Amino acid sequence: MRSNQRRAKQWIAVVFVLSAFVLMAGTALGGDKTSVWKVSSEKGTVYLLGSIHMLTENDFPLPAAMTDAFAKSEVVVFEVDPDSLQSASVQMYILQNAMCGEGKTLRSELGDSVYALAAARAESLGVDLGPLAGFKPWFAALALTLAETQRLGFDPMLGVEMRFAKLAKDSGKTIESLETAQYQLGLFIDLSAGEQRDFLLHTLSQLSDIEGELTRIVAAWKCCWFTPGWISRPVPGWPPRRCCEPDNRCSANSASSATICGR
Repeated sequence: MRSNQRRAKQWIAVVFVLSAFVLMAGTALGGDKTSVWKVSSEKGTVYLLGSIHMLTENDFPLPAAMTDAFAKSEVVVFEVDPDSLQSASVQMYILQNAMCGEGKTLRSELGDSVYALAAARAESLGVDLGPLAGFKPWFAALALTLAETQRLGFDPMLGVEMRFAKLAKDSGKTIESLETAQYQLGLFIDLSAGEQRDFLLHTLSQLSDIEGELTRIVAAWKCCWFTPGWISRPVPGWPPRRCCEPDNRCSANSASSATICGR
């Protein structure tokens, strides 16, 4: 029981899928085209940044337009305040809802036949379900996804939200949020037993392509930057190799491997 609680606490900071956050200030955005949008009125300016939740060390530094918008902002509004993920109340909420009840296990939650299928899929991926024996299917699905993405070098702690949350805290900016951690967790907790089983099985069926999927997502996000040759890793199944040029044209570039421009 205590070992399960320790594992849960280790995963608490990274079980949330955060999305875009808003930077609010009263000054203008620079000229570079990125995934930062600006809305202005006589009362002030709001910067909306489309974010990526998991990045690698090779994806930094971020474009100057993003850091400039942050520097000009007085208030940073996240979907969920990243600091709240470490609060005692959120940790307790996860422990109470992610772990199986007394006498129950992941196997008993899934049923023998579904557990055997899940274990077989996990084994084919080189994944051991053993450490997740005391957790419910929804949490197991999230934990397996995070374990695989981190193995590939994608890290939620390197995501855009976490990066700007630390900068906001260090610089003393006002931090606000649109939702609570409990609300987002509730979306998973409230899944029925059947939905949780399907969620875990679907997750296991998708793990083999998660590297390609994440790379394509990051590629699409970076395509807004209009900087040739920026991708540091190949995009599986995306020939021919292309990148976005500053004049909005897609042209071949042997140094890059993105294949979408979204124009």
